[in-house]
Amino acid sequence: MIEETGQVIAVDGDYIWVQTQPRSSCSSCHVGSDCGTSVLARWFGQRTNRIRVPNTLGLQKGQGAVIGIHESALLKASLIAYLMPMLAMVVTAMVAAQGGASDGVVALSSLVGLGIGLLFLQRLGRSPKRGAYQAALLRQAPDANHSFNIAIQRGITS
Repeated sequence: MIEETGQVIAVDGDYIWVQTQPRSSCSSCHVGSDCGTSVLARWFGQRTNRIRVPNTLGLQKGQGAVIGIHESALLKASLIAYLMPMLAMVVTAMVAAQGGASDGVVALSSLVGLGIGLLFLQRLGRSPKRGAYQAALLRQAPDANHSFNIAIQRGITS
């Protein structure tokens, strides 16, 4: 199970919105300013994620929460999200090329295939089966990350 700690930023009926901040290892490295990753982190700043999860523990706004998702579900969702549009794009381009279409038509058909793959993903995201890929509320966090709380209070979220 992959776990992440965050803070409840809103209660929406039977669901809560949990805001997390990805951990960065840039502060623990001795290379510091010579590293490309730290340069990119400074340029783009700290990004936060907002995740909607069922409120199975009755948490309220401002409380810490630990959410998680199974590794297999994350792997399957990643494969579907990346491969489905690309596969649709390649298949439509191959069909157009085998049909004797010009290069312009093959390129256009590949874009149409990409669009079809993305639409399929959108429909799949709305299906009842998507619950298998949804993060779950595991437990209340004993103490939310202090610096994360300060960032939220100051409105330093992106």
